[in-house]
Amino acid sequence: MLKFGKKVTIFTIRKENIEKKERTRMKKVEKRNFQSVKTKPGYVRTALPLLLLVVFAIMGLVKDSYKPGKITGTHYESEMLGISFDAPEGFEMSSQDQIDEQLKSSVSFANVMKSTSGRRMEMAAISEKGTSVSVITWNMEGDDMSAEQYVESSKKTVMQQYETKVKFTNDGEIFSKKIAGETYECLKLDFTSDDTKRCSESYVRMVDGYAVLIGIAYGPENTAERDAVLEAVKAL
Repeated sequence: MLKFGKKVTIFTIRKENIEKKERTRMKKVEKRNFQSVKTKPGYVRTALPLLLLVVFAIMGLVKDSYKPGKITGTHYESEMLGISFDAPEGFEMSSQDQIDEQLKSSVSFANVMKSTSGRRMEMAAISEKGTSVSVITWNMEGDDMSAEQYVESSKKTVMQQYETKVKFTNDGEIFSKKIAGETYECLKLDFTSDDTKRCSESYVRMVDGYAVLIGIAYGPENTAERDAVLEAVKAL
């Protein structure tokens, strides 16, 4: 019994040390990804952790009824979500393979992907000026939370999670907006990171038990590109 107890103790200490090292490594990678403001065109932008990390952390399991959208060149459409998107001039659309590769390269995202399978980044595009847009879906697993409730509850979580990493320059603006004929609830956050001003807008609505999020990140001088992105989302 003494020998067995000793082995368990050694194993436990060793396991805790490994987990501690992994947590430290994940924090370093997450910090590096967050500071990546100039991502190469054609790849998923990592300057959206305010939005994406929180979203990926709460996703549930995908149902068999889920029908992914399709990316063809600079065109994306989803019959299930009832929307289409044509990348505006100056934007480059990522292929699904590029999206998958970028997610796998992020330890923070990859760690969540191992524990849940309900997240899906449907589409991602980025402009030459660094404005990025993505469409993300996740299963609410029977939770009847409304889009408004989700945005309200996530505001506090996001601002607490990143209060030591960025300097917020607003308190989180929440408003409703019509996009392609549907009402979305939006959380707008303005912040400064490494002396660079950024804005992130998260537009959320619920569709057949799934949450749909259109995320946009841009510099405050590039509101025209943000507007072009929103106008490019059309109803099927």
